[in-house]
Amino acid sequence: MRWGPAVATVVSITVAISGCSTGPSPAPTQLASQAAGEPSPALSPAAPATLAAGPGQWAVTSLPLPEGVAPCSTDEGGLQNLRAVEFGPGLLALGSCAHTTSPSLIWVSPDGHIWQVSAPKALAHADVYSLLAADGLVVATGQDTTNGFAAASWASHDGLSWTRSTGDLGCGVMSQVARLGSEFVAFGNKTPDAPEVDVPPGVCEWVSPDGIAWQPVALPDKTFPASAGISSIAAGAGGLVAVGSVAGPTQSAAAAWSSPDGRAWTRLATGIPAGWISLDVVLPGGPGYVALGTDGSGNSVLATSADGLAWTPTPVPEQGVLEGGPSIASGSAGVVLAGFSTNGDPTTTMVWSSTDAVQWQPAPAPPPALNYLSVAAPQNTVVLAAATASGGATLVRLGP
Repeated sequence: MRWGPAVATVVSITVAISGCSTGPSPAPTQLASQAAGEPSPALSPAAPATLAAGPGQWAVTSLPLPEGVAPCSTDEGGLQNLRAVEFGPGLLALGSCAHTTSPSLIWVSPDGHIWQVSAPKALAHADVYSLLAADGLVVATGQDTTNGFAAASWASHDGLSWTRSTGDLGCGVMSQVARLGSEFVAFGNKTPDAPEVDVPPGVCEWVSPDGIAWQPVALPDKTFPASAGISSIAAGAGGLVAVGSVAGPTQSAAAAWSSPDGRAWTRLATGIPAGWISLDVVLPGGPGYVALGTDGSGNSVLATSADGLAWTPTPVPEQGVLEGGPSIASGSAGVVLAGFSTNGDPTTTMVWSSTDAVQWQPAPAPPPALNYLSVAAPQNTVVLAAATASGGATLVRLGP
């Protein structure tokens, strides 16, 4: 991937999918007739093809809306959740307006340029917090808001027809999911992950062979105290790493845990500076793993680890993170970071790349006048998911 003359190195990056490859996938018109779990949803016409971007240039694609669906209202906070993942030869994006007030929408593209949109019935009350693609399967985790808040997951083999998880998972939200070998591992919190709920979360964990049927994993209080919260998990060569925070009397403290199998966990005692209040995202990358967090001033912090056990802080090229997240993505050839050069100022959005999560190279500045929500790194390029001022959904893709 060549970002133009200003970039000193050429970095090829693919989306992070917890160590698994998606493999080939049929085109969207074929997928609808092959999936099980619910009738195939009606699709809106595909959006016009995006003009190809040249080296170091960004191409903007406005994602279509289903017939009868209006853009997200600014009175309800506008578009708040939009993220993309690599799916077969193309991309899949999921988005929604203000949490719990609107259905989740799915966009599927065979090439990252022409998109079809659907509003699957299974996702009508889905508040999604994590999206994982692995071996031709997409798993979304979050909470079902049909009757309050209940942890749930949804899975799809085609991106268009979805199946909800079975049974009561006994938790408020399933916030994060990773794939370790042939098994999915997910974490959540006993209370809903919602701004109006300000109580110690308590941690839940599950394992599943298919992202639908989940078995709980008992977690000892000594390792995961009641004041702990898990914000992200990742699978890598060293096994599973979970990161988050543990609440304290005056402020929370960043925390990390490691497991070889998703069942026996160890809380890491050293390597995380005392002034860090949370670790928000962990993923495979750099020397083995890279984690993005927050310090007591609200600025971004970074740490790397070769084995998931010993962590080393490293300088971060920017202060603020994207509002919707994730703000960091990785693949076999590098790491991509997106955020604000000045904390709290979204007009200064920047994108950076690195092969080791230590030395960073800037990408060309993305187009202005968009509210950037998340970053992905599929198929040797970079994709920023953004909201327009009118509440529409947009993907901004860096040319090859």
